[in-house]
Amino acid sequence: MKKTLLLVVGGLAAAVLWRASRPDAPPPPPAQSSETPAPDLAVRAALANVRGDLDRLEARTATLAAAAPAPEATPARAASPAPSPEEQRAAYATRLAAALAAEPFDAGWARAAEAQVRAQIAARPADGVSVASIECRTTLCRLQLEAESTDARDEGLRAVPRWVPWDFDGFYQPTDGDPRRVTLYVTRAEHPLAIGSDE
Repeated sequence: MKKTLLLVVGGLAAAVLWRASRPDAPPPPPAQSSETPAPDLAVRAALANVRGDLDRLEARTATLAAAAPAPEATPARAASPAPSPEEQRAAYATRLAAALAAEPFDAGWARAAEAQVRAQIAARPADGVSVASIECRTTLCRLQLEAESTDARDEGLRAVPRWVPWDFDGFYQPTDGDPRRVTLYVTRAEHPLAIGSDE
């Protein structure tokens, strides 16, 4: 049983067991001396030649590297600073203007939407605010407001939910750097503003 177990456990144990049980096994070869024999003179000469070749190659490489012109340093590109909130708003307004210009004209909806907004503005005016223009297309409308002051402008912006009689997303931007003049974009119902700030 032990033999079977040893054979199952591994071949090394079986070989050791087998060697231990054979009295006529040849004796192991004598252990070699820990000293290594001296290399042959031809090997030493070849090694010296290789070392000499290596030294000459390293010297030549160093000479060529010193003689080569230094690579032109490319000026480091300055990382562009993150756009300011005003720049982000202006870029977004530009994308909305392009989106409105690219939309086809849905005559039925656009004319009805413009008429509804004009009627609401007439019925609920904001003091000191006039609407210079209204333009609607398919999913966007642009209103341009002119106010007597920034306070009047703010009152006009607060009036927009009363003027636009449908659910909408909106965005406004001062026009031409004048805070009293505002361009306002509103969406058609169930059409969220789809132009992200990263596009």
